[in-house]
Amino acid sequence: MNVLTIDVDYAFSPSISAYDDFVIGSRISYENQKKILIDKGCETTKINKSKFNNISKVFKKVSYNTKIITVTHHHEILKHIPHDKDIFLQNIDHHHDIFYPGWHNLEILDEGNWVHHLAKTSRLKKYMWFRNKDSESFCNCIDLNFDFCQKFDLKVEDIVRPDIIILCSSPHWTFDSGDALVKKLLEGLDVD
Repeated sequence: MNVLTIDVDYAFSPSISAYDDFVIGSRISYENQKKILIDKGCETTKINKSKFNNISKVFKKVSYNTKIITVTHHHEILKHIPHDKDIFLQNIDHHHDIFYPGWHNLEILDEGNWVHHLAKTSRLKKYMWFRNKDSESFCNCIDLNFDFCQKFDLKVEDIVRPDIIILCSSPHWTFDSGDALVKKLLEGLDVD
């Protein structure tokens, strides 16, 4: 089964790099996360319109007649992926979401390690990560039981036709913009 996940935080590069290290994620409330970022002087985000419009272009090309699901936090997708089929995962995301040592516990599921948990509970065969140049690289600190590759350029022709698409708003990274951006994707709109 071909699964495409799109986390709209991808479209916040390079501005996301200014505050990414201060994000704790869904382990705390959105309100507490926002307070931390305001205290650090990172209360605003800036969407990269070109990156978002590229996501939109890809989404428009591959979403025809495909099941689409929306989630708030990326790890919520695990309940939507079948565990009895071979999985080819494509992820458009600022983060690889395998594991970030020092940021969280590998064994406690969250948005930063859901790919590791997917590999433990399903037949994940291949994972292709469409990343930004300023994304944090995978540390190679854990063994992977799946084929992992990454691409720096998001091109329609590199996306294998998905059987399911899961859109993620990631509010702890996208603030008040994530839900609106997911809605724009669903409506087929670009940003001006």
